[in-house]
Amino acid sequence: VSIIDKISVISKTSMSSIIAPYMPFGLRSYERGTALPVSPTDVLMHHSKGTGYVSRDMVKGCYEYVDKYNVIIGKAISGHLGETDENGQVKLLATTKIINPGEVVSESYLAIGKFDSYSEANACYKYVISRFARFLLLQGLTSMNITNERFLFVPLQDFTKGSDIDWSRPVSEIDNQLYKKYGLADNEISFIESMIK
Repeated sequence: VSIIDKISVISKTSMSSIIAPYMPFGLRSYERGTALPVSPTDVLMHHSKGTGYVSRDMVKGCYEYVDKYNVIIGKAISGHLGETDENGQVKLLATTKIINPGEVVSESYLAIGKFDSYSEANACYKYVISRFARFLLLQGLTSMNITNERFLFVPLQDFTKGSDIDWSRPVSEIDNQLYKKYGLADNEISFIESMIK
């Protein structure tokens, strides 16, 4: 609670604001597409078993995300909610990656960002996999499914080169920058790092 309180004083906007809603492109999890594009306008769809090409006409929502860079995460958490490994840590995210313009996802994933540049998407990717962001996501989870609303405690960051966070650094250093930005005490940092794998 003390960690969330400190963050809420500094940041008023959560990551939820840049995350597409559930089933962003209207593509069901059982859809697989074709191995090769049928038309030059087809888009690459990421699904739970890999990738396949689908017609742009099949996309039924979040059109503003289609031709942008996005970070995607699996909609189901890794393992059982709150399940820890032998060290008492939680992994949380099973799949996290960047997709390029002209790529979409089935309902198996959430799409984050709609970024104009790869560098912004990469900064967001590093943030999403940070212990800081995953710890805060865990605080909003009430089930196995991750939705945009579950990011309510994860503060939105500036992912541009003008950010107060140096996104070119390794994720462990980004965590340290975030801890400092939000004024976390040593015991709060230790708590986060002891919980999140």
